[in-house]
Amino acid sequence: MRHTDRTWDLLTPRMQDASTGRDGYDSFWKAIDRVNVNQTLANAADRKAVVSLTFTYKDGTMSTGTHELTFVTHDEDYPLDSDQLIG
Repeated sequence: MRHTDRTWDLLTPRMQDASTGRDGYDSFWKAIDRVNVNQTLANAADRKAVVSLTFTYKDGTMSTGTHELTFVTHDEDYPLDSDQLIG
């Protein structure tokens, strides 16, 4: 199983669409070497988190940004529903 098989299933259909479908999702992650989580501020009641992430691409370039993530409740899981770059 590819790692993206597991993580794809942790996205809501809305987030899967925002990822330009499975091919776009796999293509994005294929270019990534690693991700560092720099800081996380979570609000469990609102099912939101603000996360500073640094993506290191396989070509050595890096990109750092702050993302607001929203989650929904589904059974006992909390799939990712949106990812908005806010800084």
